[in-house]
Amino acid sequence: MNPKPTSQVLAEATAAMVDRHDVTDLLTRLLRDGSSSLGVDAMGLIVQAPDDTLELLVSTSHRVAELEALQVGQDEGPCVECYRSASPVVALGASVIQLRWPVSGEAIVRAGFGAVHAFPLVWHGRALGALNIFTQSDAALDESQREMAQAFTDMSTIVILQTQSIDQRQITESLREALLGRVVIEQAKGALAHLQGVDTATAYELLVTEAVQRATSVTQVAQDVLTRAQRQRTGS
Repeated sequence: MNPKPTSQVLAEATAAMVDRHDVTDLLTRLLRDGSSSLGVDAMGLIVQAPDDTLELLVSTSHRVAELEALQVGQDEGPCVECYRSASPVVALGASVIQLRWPVSGEAIVRAGFGAVHAFPLVWHGRALGALNIFTQSDAALDESQREMAQAFTDMSTIVILQTQSIDQRQITESLREALLGRVVIEQAKGALAHLQGVDTATAYELLVTEAVQRATSVTQVAQDVLTRAQRQRTGS
């Protein structure tokens, strides 16, 4: 399947926002299509939780989800640094990545990535999170790719907040709602892995594939999986 043009990816995300939509699912689709359109290998998005800690929101794969979670847990890495500085972060080459972030950088290199780029989600001067882009190549993104990456980052911010008239309470609530969707997906990955006898990485791909086939949200599929798992446990 040929990658969608960037304009189409952003147009589809904008169209989805006009109607009622699932924030987590829309971001999942945006990152998946965005990584293909940009010609990069993976993306991950972390955001500020209501208690001011950082949490993984969405990623293009289970492997990247683990890398993002490690960055948050170790309090180091491109996404964490990008969020704190509210500025883009770039690291090219295995040695640079490992030297800059000893723990998470080592994991990034072991996962097969040679370069990382991170872009902050900024709203009215306040950093809300960061978008991490991983490539197997150790080359920097070119100017066109950086511009598109910033466009996807800005769109992610808008998807979460949805309106310019939002206040602090609404920002906190929007982030909480998005993270709740992620919790459901994480629980469903574990349940599906148990039901199907597969690893969590495969379980995540099964969730996304079923969502596409059913033309529904990943969160809805995840909720259905948890319902099936509960019925099996209770024998109903």
